[in-house]
Parts: sequence; structure tokens; C-alpha cells
Amino acid sequence: MITEKEKLRRAKISKTLSKYLATPEGKEQRRKTSTGKKHSKETKEKLSKLRTGEGNGMYKKHHSEEAKQKITEAMKIRKITWGNKISESLKGRIISPEQKKQISKKLIEHYKTNPSPWKGKHHSEESKQKMREANLGKYDGPNHPQWRGGITHDPYCFSWPEITKAIKERDNNTCQNPNCKTNSNDLTTHHINYIKEECEGTNLITLCRSCNAKANFNRRKHKIFYQNILIERGILKKPRRRNHEKIS
Repeated sequence: MITEKEKLRRAKISKTLSKYLATPEGKEQRRKTSTGKKHSKETKEKLSKLRTGEGNGMYKKHHSEEAKQKITEAMKIRKITWGNKISESLKGRIISPEQKKQISKKLIEHYKTNPSPWKGKHHSEESKQKMREANLGKYDGPNHPQWRGGITHDPYCFSWPEITKAIKERDNNTCQNPNCKTNSNDLTTHHINYIKEECEGTNLITLCRSCNAKANFNRRKHKIFYQNILIERGILKKPRRRNHEKIS
């Protein structure tokens, strides 16, 4: 139990430090003393206990609506410089398949004992709309990680409306991805080799919009995957080249 005297002592120290650390000299001093240093496990446990329960300054307290609004306004104009540094350092970095497997393995192990805080939760419609507005235009054009020089604006082949209609009818107006989980009626016609000008039936397949979007990642794998589907249906002849692979 923390006594009133101890609470007053802590408040006085906190007030004094806050004034000093808010100055440029205080910030520089804190940076120098903390750079390169790490708390031991024992120290972390002590700090955790001190800041838990009554030791926490917000224990049994709640921000007023006025305070919440002030925090919101302050965060809007806050400039986060470290985020840009991380972004620049990671730009162009390629993660190898081995690294991806290691990351995946570690995350699986982590979430076995540490369930995601978002498990079973969903964003409200209001939150979704706020995120849409915040990201509007953020990833347009060259800013998008999948930007390929504007090739999505290349024209389709002649009589595209008639061709896409015929392909959907050939595929019974259903997504041809056997692993599709959406069962959506929002269908598109996908170019298997990603070349819009090549509109032969052996290069086109019907996919729902979700599966079509996923096909833009790991293109080589998806190309072979959908080619194998057309081969099994007898629409495409199996190529004789040795590098043709079958992906189950």
C-alpha cells in the first residue's frame, strides 16, 4: 500500500523532472544517458510492479472528454521521425523464403502463449471509415508497393467485353480457384500470364475479385497454378518444356 506521503513525494519528483525533461537540455541529457542501455529482466519486473495498480498514475481514473479531445488534436500534428527512418532503411529490402519461414515460425510460437489482442474483435464501421479517409491517396501510383510503372493502364485487347463474357460462360460463371473462400458473384477475367494483349481462351480464367487480387502476389506461382487448372480441364495443352511445374 502506498502512503499519502509517498504519493506526494513521487508527485513532486515527477513534476520537477517533467519541467527539466521538457527543455532541450533535458531531452539531450536523457538521450545520452539512455542510448545503448537496456533494463535487466529484474529491473523490468520491478518497474512493472511499481506501475501496476495504485502505482499507475491513472489508477481508477479516466480522461475527461475535453482531455481526450486535446490528446487527439496533439496527435494529429505530432511528427514521427523514426517511422520515416525505418521505412527508408527497409526500402528495397528482399526477404528470402528462409527468413519468411523463420518469421512465420516465431509468430506461430508467440501467438500460442500470447493471443492477439484483436482476436474475436472487429473494427466498427466508424473506425473503418476513418481508416479509409486516412489512407485515401496514400498508396496511389508510384507510392504503392506493387507499382509496376503504370502497366495496369495498358489497354485490353479488342472486343474485351464480348471475350470476358464468353470466358465466364465457359467457366459456368464461378470462380475457378478450388481454394476460393469467398464464393462471391463479383467475377473478373484473369490473364494467366499477366499480359493484357493476349486474350486467347487458353490464357484467360474466371476468378472472383478477391482471388484475382491475390494473384498479383507471387505471380510465377499463380501463373503455373492456373495453367495447371486449364490443363486438367483440357483447355490448355501441357507444354513440353522441362521447367513446367505442377503445384497442388
